[in-house]
Amino acid sequence: MHEFLKPDQLGHIIKQVNDEISMLENALNEPINKNVESNALADILDRAALEEERKQQYISRYRNGAQLKALQRVKFRLQKEPSEYGYCETCGIEIQFKRLVTVPTAENCSDCQSIIEVQNRYKARH
Repeated sequence: MHEFLKPDQLGHIIKQVNDEISMLENALNEPINKNVESNALADILDRAALEEERKQQYISRYRNGAQLKALQRVKFRLQKEPSEYGYCETCGIEIQFKRLVTVPTAENCSDCQSIIEVQNRYKARH
């Protein structure tokens, strides 16, 4: 089945992915706090605080949605081609189990990810 991940390790990752998907789906199904009208608040600071809170809720929802999509892709990959999961897309070596548990959506090993991040910082500056 898998060359470097043991069945119990793969099962652990699958359970973790399913749990995270469930948690994110629940979070995305919660309504955004819109029940207080900003015009009803007399104080401008109260209105500003309310708008900032709403903004943070929208940002959080966007991030959760992106993470949910990434986890759903991992789940699909684990179901359809589990032997392909866990290999670095850049160099092809095995991604460490600890990394996969920490970041189940990891597509690169730690070394390649570090290089990619340095390249991205360099591109952002120039």
